[in-house]
Amino acid sequence: DRNDFARVNALAFIVNGILGVMGHSKAVRFEYPPELLASDAGMVGFNTVNMANAITPETPKEQMHQLCNKKPVGLWIGADDELFVPEKVTAFVENGNTAEIVPEKNHLGILIGIYSKIGLWIQRQGKPDPSA
Repeated sequence: DRNDFARVNALAFIVNGILGVMGHSKAVRFEYPPELLASDAGMVGFNTVNMANAITPETPKEQMHQLCNKKPVGLWIGADDELFVPEKVTAFVENGNTAEIVPEKNHLGILIGIYSKIGLWIQRQGKPDPSA
């Protein structure tokens, strides 16, 4: 149920769009279990208006196309993601780049333990190009 994923303060986005004064307001509060937030100081329990706007692609298909043609791309999405249809998201990844649908993970749950897959992927990329 998407209603359980996060709480959105739509008014903060509207007021910021009109007046530009609520960019730092907590606009999206994630419904993490309290014990998870307490046990991991690195977990972010909310996004501000500015944060949410910054991570929302305007033209995802075109942006992913540009990324896939410039640098190696690795994308992992949970099979149980509440916000996106995993098959549609992974279809944007092209040119032999990595896209994986991770079983039994949702939009937030994928953050737990995914570092092992990402770490192996990074190691396979080789050393960074010093000319880049």
